Amino acid sequence: MTDVRLKSETLAEIEQEALQVEAELLNAGGELTPFLEAMFESVENKLASKADSYSAVMGRLYSSADYLKAKALRYEKAAKTLVAYADKMNDRIRETMLRMDRTEIQGNDSVFQLRKIAPAVVIENENLLPGKYFTTKTTVAVSKTLIADDIKEGLEVPGAKLEERFALHTGLQTRKNKLERIK
Repeated sequence: MTDVRLKSETLAEIEQEALQVEAELLNAGGELTPFLEAMFESVENKLASKADSYSAVMGRLYSSADYLKAKALRYEKAAKTLVAYADKMNDRIRETMLRMDRTEIQGNDSVFQLRKIAPAVVIENENLLPGKYFTTKTTVAVSKTLIADDIKEGLEVPGAKLEERFALHTGLQTRKNKLERIK
């Protein structure tokens, strides 16, 4: 059995074809011949089909991403639960060893040992601490809002510029030809 597939042009190929049609239109002195009109229609149809395909694939990708995020969140919660339980077990055996005045418990395959480490500082009342025990933290951050405002007002800001950006909104066509937002 032969594999018969319709060759689907890439978005870049459709764009290239559109540029060729535009060049042909310029060569024809701006006269829209029936041939050029058919070429424009062909490009528009291909572009519409490609847009629908992109939208469908993007919808599936976003859906899969949401599913994986939810699954990752469940796994993260499960992992935190397991770590918390292991930590409780660690605390239990350490506290038992301290109460029993034991520095070591040997199992058949494992051993638990208590070793003294640096003491922990416990702050009972921060308000009673002398000033020398406090440090000041300073955060320096760039104010992009202020930079944007100054550039928009015509001021030159060395080391910064405004860059034009575009957001792509994907939606479904309705009978009224309005865009219903998907994501």
